[in-house]
Amino acid sequence: MKKIHLITLFLIVFTVPGISTDLGLQLVPQNVEFLLILKDNATNYELLKSVPLARMLLEDLGMELFVQQQLEIYKYSQGIDVDSFYKLFSKNILIYRSPTEEVLIFGPFEDPEKIAQAVKDVLEQFDVEAEFELVDNFLVFSSSRYSKPEAPVNLPQEVKELLTQKNWMVWYMANGALGKAWGSLKISDDIVIGEGIANIENQDILEKLRTARDVEEFANIKVFKDIVFCSTVPDVILEMGDILPLPENVEEKELKKLKELNQYFKESVGRYSYASLEMNVEYTEEGEQVIKMQGCAFIDAKMDENKMKELLEKRGGKIIAKYQGKDVYLVGEKEEKSYVMYDAEKSQLIISLSPFDETFATLEVSQMKLGDAMKLLSVEGKEFSLVYINFQDLMEKFLGYSEESYFILKGYQLEDGKVRMKFILK
Repeated sequence: MKKIHLITLFLIVFTVPGISTDLGLQLVPQNVEFLLILKDNATNYELLKSVPLARMLLEDLGMELFVQQQLEIYKYSQGIDVDSFYKLFSKNILIYRSPTEEVLIFGPFEDPEKIAQAVKDVLEQFDVEAEFELVDNFLVFSSSRYSKPEAPVNLPQEVKELLTQKNWMVWYMANGALGKAWGSLKISDDIVIGEGIANIENQDILEKLRTARDVEEFANIKVFKDIVFCSTVPDVILEMGDILPLPENVEEKELKKLKELNQYFKESVGRYSYASLEMNVEYTEEGEQVIKMQGCAFIDAKMDENKMKELLEKRGGKIIAKYQGKDVYLVGEKEEKSYVMYDAEKSQLIISLSPFDETFATLEVSQMKLGDAMKLLSVEGKEFSLVYINFQDLMEKFLGYSEESYFILKGYQLEDGKVRMKFILK
């Protein structure tokens, strides 16, 4: 049995306009852990195509037309009611996870039986088996046997208010990594705007947020221009998990020691981390296209030098050179290799995708600073984190298509135990 990704389905045109006030929340149980609601998909999908990146993918590169053409083939060769299949995406979509199931809900529809048959016919063409039920004029796909809850979910008032506004997507997480969280996404003036709030109850995390540095302090640091990350919250770094690649075929005794060192490293991570990446296309003598990446990460880590050395060696790292008097380790092989060194004076672990002399020479002449990305999105309050992706540069290098397009996300402002997040995609 083949699986079909949801993103593929979302590329299909939402051809039938209309919005329903019946979101289908009566089908969501009280013990929901995560809930995502997409409203009025027909209208919002058309708005999405005004965003440069989405328009380029859907229209200029022909993804939308490709999906339409494939479905039209089935329409004429198999007699499938493609128009009814399109309607599946024109109303509301709910995705939720509970302790016992994962569920995908579409609707409501005036003729759910007709749409259900069209869905079944289309999925059969992709050799996809999918069990679904008709409940209250909705189509329900579930990872287990679905039953309508006797007591439906009662969302927080903040989430209810978001549902009454002109948002395309509204999400709610009952107990995420940082506590209860919720947010929304809308399209306005050819820009995708997303916002979120996390209600943090863990006092240790709250204290770290209160004492965190502002990302603004790193504004003058030179970076690679395609992807930029900066965080002044240690917990964000710790959530990344293993930063260095693990060696293969590790014996149990060695693995135990490695885990101890890994834990020591995580406890030693300090008050900042920043990284950046740039991708370029090069050609071999045979004319083959090769993607070359340059990137570097700087992590505040107050570790004993011998402990750091042991950690790197246990991960398979080998000293291959020195850079400004510091040992340079090569960790990993081929595409996954990294160059690593530890600056004890600055308490800084530095990881690079290329030799350090090459990396720092490129950064020295870089025309971009971290502050250039910060200026693209204004928020009120201290900023804890930033993520930036330069889609204009990436599209121009890989597709020959140039139009201002970027993604930027900021985590900011601690107030009444709540941390805010905002992003834009232009």
